[in-house]
Amino acid sequence: MYSSKGISRDRGGKTHVDHAADFGIETGGKASVAFAQAQERKQGIVRGLVSGIGAMCKGRKVEVFNGVGSLRAGRTVDVTLDDGGSATITGDFVMLASGSVPRLIPGFERGGPIMTSDEVLDLSTLPDRVAVIGGGAIGCEFASTFPTSVPRSPSLRGCRKSCPASTGTSPKSSRSRSRKRRSQSRPG
Repeated sequence: MYSSKGISRDRGGKTHVDHAADFGIETGGKASVAFAQAQERKQGIVRGLVSGIGAMCKGRKVEVFNGVGSLRAGRTVDVTLDDGGSATITGDFVMLASGSVPRLIPGFERGGPIMTSDEVLDLSTLPDRVAVIGGGAIGCEFASTFPTSVPRSPSLRGCRKSCPASTGTSPKSSRSRSRKRRSQSRPG
């Protein structure tokens, strides 16, 4: 028996196919990814989000300091500003948007074929081969994405189980789906 969820899923699938070109997916014949176009779309979304947050802060008279901050006692933050200056800020409320920093493997430096997620997210073309090292959230996303676009893309990780349970996915089912997508996952 065909459920209403199945009908809804079919309609959603058709909508995705109808708008596939917006996402850099070319559907003529066998579907393929126009990676540069997909990246251009992603950059547009990021620009929109950043400008939206900037406008929201400005509208609420929030002063933004771009740089590296150190939280001190008494609701005080010392900031080394991106432009080379510095500032000491004290306020009733302090919000630190800390972001994240990719980890490097000891003995390896960024550059050439060695990339962190920062560089991968800015690629304009897909590499011929890729090895994803890391079993965190971003590593798992890359490991599940690249095999559909890059034929040889093993995923290497330094722990027995990758993809934390918080994703709602067991490592066993993740490995099963990875096999179906031709990716390889090797514990370190």
